[in-house]
Formats: sequence, C-alpha cells, structure tokens
Amino acid sequence: MHRTVESIIKGQKVIDDGDMTLFRALPQIERRSLGPFVFLDHYKHDSKRGIGDQPHPHAGIEVYTYLIKGKMEHSDSRGFKDVLEQGDSQWIRAGSGILHAEKPFEGRHGLQLWTALPPEKSEIEPAYKSFKSNVIPIIEKDGATIKVLTGTVDGVHGLIESETPTVLSCIYFSRSTSIEIEVNESFELGLYGVLGSFTVDNKTIQTGELAVLSTGDKITIFSQSDDAIVALIGGEKITWKIFFSGPFVATSKEGLSKAEKNFVAGNMGTLDGVPF
Repeated sequence: MHRTVESIIKGQKVIDDGDMTLFRALPQIERRSLGPFVFLDHYKHDSKRGIGDQPHPHAGIEVYTYLIKGKMEHSDSRGFKDVLEQGDSQWIRAGSGILHAEKPFEGRHGLQLWTALPPEKSEIEPAYKSFKSNVIPIIEKDGATIKVLTGTVDGVHGLIESETPTVLSCIYFSRSTSIEIEVNESFELGLYGVLGSFTVDNKTIQTGELAVLSTGDKITIFSQSDDAIVALIGGEKITWKIFFSGPFVATSKEGLSKAEKNFVAGNMGTLDGVPF
C-alpha cells in the first residue's frame, strides 16, 4: 500500500541573517516527534561561523549528523576526535551525558537530528561513531541516489546501529523523475525537503517542509527539481513521555533535573573548560 501525505509541517526559520539559514522542523506545536525523532535542524552557512561550535552537553538522546557539504571537526568529553567531510555521517549516543563541539573549517550544509532514548536506555553509556561517504550504502534508481544511513530502505540496511528502530536516508535527485521505494509498513515516516521541491500523493513539499506520511510499505516521490534533495526520517512511534530542557531530553522531569545537575557537577566530563 502506498503512503499518502497526512500533513505538511513548515519548518520554523530560526536563523536567516544573510550568512546562515536554519530551519527547525521538529519539535513543533503541531508535532513533537516522528517515530523516535524529536529534533530536526537543517542548516546552511557560507562563513566559518557555525552552530554547535562551542562545547555543549547532551543527554537522553542519540544525535545524528549528515554533512551534505563542507568540512568540520568533532571533539567530545569522552576523548573522541574526528573530521567529517561532504557526504559523511556521525552518530553520538549521548545517554547519561556527553559534551561535544563541532568546529567548521568552511561553509556547511547539513542536517542534525535527535532521537529520544527509551526509558530503559536513557542513561546508557555514551558512544561515538562516524561513517565516511564511501562506505555508506547507496541505492541507485532512475535519476536518483539514496544514501541509507540507518534502518532499511528497499532491502538495503544502513550502518548506524541505533538504540531505537529508526530510518534515516538522504535521497539525491539528478533530474526531474519519479521513484518508488519500499519501507517498513508500520513505522511512522516523513519526508523532509532539503533542497528544491518534490511531490508525494499530488502534494508539493518545498525546502524546509516536513511531510508526515500515512502507513504503508511503499512511497512514490516525484522530484520537481533537477537537483532536489529529500530526507526520509522516522521509525517506531514513541510510546513514552518525553520532556525537553535545552540540549537534554528525558522521560521525566526528574530525569531532566538529574541531567542538569550532572552537567554542572562535571559528571559528563569537561571540554575546553566547560562546564567550569
């Protein structure tokens, strides 16, 4: 059964100052999560100025970064250091708490997403992995290339082994064309417009918009642009309560308070003098 479009959420333009554009598609008033995803930032900037370039903490989540263009350096309080370039991806399991920073070497275009960890894993040990562009599984379709980061699309499995059943893929269209992909029938899924415009179920989605889809095992996407980029995101629906407080996500208010105290106490480690 083909999925249809249930709603279209316009990403909030958090920054638009001539150098940087930042859309935030999740969380929104009308939608706090899609599958386990509770946060979706889409950024583009020309200068070396960045977001997340100063040390900052995370807890209770998994963080996914996909770099469409540019180059940056990752460092964190667990001692992981890495350099990401165009087409690379990284995964951070923040769990009980980690500090990290992303230093841009040049202008960037990318996505950062968070998934909420389930209650039994919310304080799991932090971890980090990166996946270079040349090892990320791809699917070639008529006029489109699909990079599968996590989960399964058309029977192809991504390399990121997330704690929650998750799908994250980036679809590049080289011309105006229509493709059909097979997906998990029961997952909550959506399509986010990264560049250009595309159509699903006779509804047009523009850059910065998130189309929330119905259930089904197939999606047909028609690209209206020669260089459109579309992100497929989603997974198993969250069945527990989620609470936000800045960079922390928890399953209770007490969990948020604990994360904040752990950060201040230095229990998440330190990075470049932060938090002291």
